[in-house]
Amino acid sequence: IATGKTLVAKRLERLGAVIIDADMIARQMLEPGKVAYSKVVEAFGDDILQDNPHGAPMALIDRKVLGKLVFSDDECLRRLNDIIHPEIKKEIERRMDRLNSIYVGKKTIVLSAPLLIELERHKDLDTVIVVICDEDKQIARAMKRDNLTEAEVRARMRAQMPLDEKVKLANFIIDNNGTEEEVIPKVEKVYKEILETVTPKPLPPYEDKKKY
Repeated sequence: IATGKTLVAKRLERLGAVIIDADMIARQMLEPGKVAYSKVVEAFGDDILQDNPHGAPMALIDRKVLGKLVFSDDECLRRLNDIIHPEIKKEIERRMDRLNSIYVGKKTIVLSAPLLIELERHKDLDTVIVVICDEDKQIARAMKRDNLTEAEVRARMRAQMPLDEKVKLANFIIDNNGTEEEVIPKVEKVYKEILETVTPKPLPPYEDKKKY
């Protein structure tokens, strides 16, 4: 949380990578009409709902209310994860398969995910980048960005694997303690090295290609 993962992903996108944003997928999974929506409302009740500002008949899940609830109760967090993580995993796999079929051998596909290692998704990837910063900066950034108290930020941090454990599984570590201008050349250097060292998946043989 708040180390600068999204900033790095956006820069990678500007450099030519294609991004799959797990945070965005998680938000979409909680939208009315999604499978996870009804399951989450059933599990946690109407108190997590807020009026839909667009006048739609189905109320929206108040993510801040839900966050306060699950990050203050380990059992609630486990229940939420049991509901939403399988749906997120399926959507990530669907998008990964689609992008691989479109860009095979041509584009670098980046999965931006806060729980990448916790859910062991890193084992499916060629390269792992971990973005780090000092804890005090992490807390200050999250408080400002998400309008959270320090206690709320620390509760979210406790729900994630410590950064010093994540870096042990990283191919690249990007230090984001400085400014945005300072981190950009670091991202560019990592991306250049990835392009030089990661072997693209081969194009399918001629006989396996669809003919029109």
